[in-house]
Amino acid sequence: FAPGTQEDNDLRAKLTEEAEELGPVAFHAKLAEIDPASAALIHPNNVRRVIRAFEMLSAGESYAKRKLAFKTVPAYFPSVKLALNVERQVLYERINERVDTMFDEGLVDEVKRLCASGYASGLTSMQAIGYKEIISALKGDMTFVEAKEAIKQATRRYAKRQLSWLAADKSIHWIDATEGITDEVLTLALKYTTQDISGGFPG
Repeated sequence: FAPGTQEDNDLRAKLTEEAEELGPVAFHAKLAEIDPASAALIHPNNVRRVIRAFEMLSAGESYAKRKLAFKTVPAYFPSVKLALNVERQVLYERINERVDTMFDEGLVDEVKRLCASGYASGLTSMQAIGYKEIISALKGDMTFVEAKEAIKQATRRYAKRQLSWLAADKSIHWIDATEGITDEVLTLALKYTTQDISGGFPG
């Protein structure tokens, strides 16, 4: 990996400021002029990844080449990949219920404590789904009811992206878990994991 730190990173601070001044589209276009292959792999709205691509270029790396290298690295250990699939409507209902439970169990108070302890909203961890919406509500930018709905929507979108990303991996065995983790699901998972895996261990 090209070097990079979360704190005291002058280059990242400079790039972040530049992205804010230019806007995401113009900032992405600048990357496209220097490293078109990497720019083609990054959505213009993904400013954080565009910044990372610039950081890698400063260290003599290319985001596109590095990503390609990851795809060609052989597995060190034999493995079986399993993924749980749930009917979309059921999945969304579970997400909504989970967010309601998070609020009932004190999500707002948790974020209040973190902010009071000095954890700034600019930290990467505080930009996670759930935290950033509550911070916006604490600042008065939205109501807590709106924050709850925003968290549900963001989580549903994130789940959809996860499923799309996993679908691209043809080596994954999909297991239907719409009815929950039943004995049938566990039996099928065990069947896949105990199947003979070709390739063996290196050496």
